[in-house]
Amino acid sequence: MKNDHVCEPIEYYDDETVTVTNFEEYKSENGQELFIFNADDRSHFYKYYYLKSKKCYVCAQCQNNGGKMTQAILNPKTGELVAEAFHLCVPQPYIPKIKEPNFLIRETKFGNPQIIVFAGKSKKSCYKFKWHKKSGYLCCNKKCSITGRILKPSKGKKFFQLYKQHKCDPVPYKSS
Repeated sequence: MKNDHVCEPIEYYDDETVTVTNFEEYKSENGQELFIFNADDRSHFYKYYYLKSKKCYVCAQCQNNGGKMTQAILNPKTGELVAEAFHLCVPQPYIPKIKEPNFLIRETKFGNPQIIVFAGKSKKSCYKFKWHKKSGYLCCNKKCSITGRILKPSKGKKFFQLYKQHKCDPVPYKSS
C-alpha cells in the first residue's frame, strides 16, 4: 500500500474501558456526582455527573473542553464501575471534604441559603458561599470563582465539597 497522504496523521485513541475501584458516589442538590481517583492516589480526581439522557456518568471537565464525553457506568447490583480510559482533560487536585462542624448552613436575611466554611478551629473567620441554581454554592468574594456543593454518600453524613482551592482571604465570622 502506497502512502500518498498529504495530511498529518492524527492520534488514535482506543475505546478501552477499565474497571475502577477507587471512586466515590454522591447525591447533590443538582443530581448525582462521581469522583474517580487515580489508582491508589487520592490527590487528584476526575469529577463526573450523572446524565439521565444517556443513563451514565460523564466527565465534567471533558465535556467542558468541548470534546468527547468520557463515560462511566455504575452497576447498581454489583457496585462495579466501568469507565472509558481516555480523557481530554487532566485530573484536578482533590480538595478534602469539609465536614460538620467545620461548616454550617444558614439563611441570609433575605431567606436564601448560605454556607459558612470556617477558616480555623477558633471559628473567628470564614468563607461565605451563596446559592446559585446552576453552579451550586459560589464564594461571596467577587474576586473568587470557587464553587462547592453539599454532597451526601449513600452511607454517612453530608459534607461540603470545594472543587478548587481558595485564592481569597477569609472574612470575620458573625453568628447572625
